[in-house]
Amino acid sequence: MRVVVTGGTGFIGSSVVRLLRAAKHEVRLLVRTGSQTDHLGAHDLELVEGDILEPGSLTSTFQGFDCVVHIAGSLGRDPRSRRETWRVNVDGTVNVMNAALAARVPKVVYTSSVVAVGSTLRGTEMLDETCHWAAGKNVSTYVRSKYTAQREARSIARRGLEFVSLNPAFTLGPGGDSSGSVGQLLSVFMGKLPGVLRGGVGVVDVREVALAHLKAVESTLGVDRVILSAENHTLERLFAIASAIGGVVPPKVLPYALILGLARATEAMAKLKPSLAERFNLELVDDAHRYWFVNNTLSRELLGMQYRSVRETVADTIRSALHDGRLEATTPELEVLKEDAPIDLDLEMKRLAIQHSTNL
Repeated sequence: MRVVVTGGTGFIGSSVVRLLRAAKHEVRLLVRTGSQTDHLGAHDLELVEGDILEPGSLTSTFQGFDCVVHIAGSLGRDPRSRRETWRVNVDGTVNVMNAALAARVPKVVYTSSVVAVGSTLRGTEMLDETCHWAAGKNVSTYVRSKYTAQREARSIARRGLEFVSLNPAFTLGPGGDSSGSVGQLLSVFMGKLPGVLRGGVGVVDVREVALAHLKAVESTLGVDRVILSAENHTLERLFAIASAIGGVVPPKVLPYALILGLARATEAMAKLKPSLAERFNLELVDDAHRYWFVNNTLSRELLGMQYRSVRETVADTIRSALHDGRLEATTPELEVLKEDAPIDLDLEMKRLAIQHSTNL
């Protein structure tokens, strides 16, 4: 198949691109001017410069292709970038969907997030694909943008597109950089995470996320949303797993009222120095004390997903960061991990592609 990918240079996107190529699909990658593509290796990729915020460049880029995989998005946790986050996640998705229609592309696979499904304030319920928006009023701009983008994409798809939204949970695994979910996990080894709140997340390996994309590209699923998650863990438990693997003291659970007060004070001071609220603000605190627990039954039954354990994923995340210099081996446990063989993502994707074709 001929597949166009947006956001193919990011953490999830680069794994999806590697697997699509390993499965012998022809891939065109939409990249912004100046984007780094060296980490994608010697893949036979067609690179086309463009921007999802410039709809005029999209239709011609999509013409003649069988599927658009739309992964591009913004995490946008800094209060100063909230407007840009909305534009990229919502307006950019609308532009991609409309361009796919105009170019007569048969299918769009959209990478959303479990945050577009919703959350609860207690860790006693798992949400699934049938749930209506349940995130509440005070969630972050990022969360609202992902929900709105998914809603708009589903609406546009009804005008004549085969469409599925894949909703990955907190995504970890080899590759990536020190931002996003991987950066949050690694912060426990860098002295940047003094504590956590009593929230929780579903966790999924980026390699399983890539495999789900391949399956969605090649199959007609008959549904418009599939959640991707291996296990649900409280933040306390997730960082305890990472801490045990790396030989550091796990972060303590901090009182929500205390952290909320500190966030309010930080945002007040940020009026004089905006950078103060870049990594610590009210929106982040509100997201962190929620439970983003989800049910993965549909992905197992419909896509045949078999998820590796979260412990294996966390260990591979740390090992990958040690080998590419994003993390220093400051404990004996980290030294042992670093001595293990590096993770060859290209080789792993080839194995996944072979396994996938064998199971067809």
